[in-house]
Amino acid sequence: MKYFKKVITNEKESHLFLDRLQSDYPMLHPEDDMNNIIENETGERTFTEEQSEDLHNRYDEVYEYLDDPCEYILKINKIYI
Repeated sequence: MKYFKKVITNEKESHLFLDRLQSDYPMLHPEDDMNNIIENETGERTFTEEQSEDLHNRYDEVYEYLDDPCEYILKINKIYI
């Protein structure tokens, strides 16, 4: 996915990344190890090594601009605790 590679440089880009990622992979947690996410139907890894590394890098960048990305994810998914 192209947006996995786009470097995040501000809060707005952080939100856009999380919005898109949650749309494509609902409730993916920022602290998950992307190497360990498995598709239920096939038992195959969801992300390649390269995609996992890109996602970890993007999440590191998101944490530079958002205090709590998890709170933002809950908000965009309309989950209130």
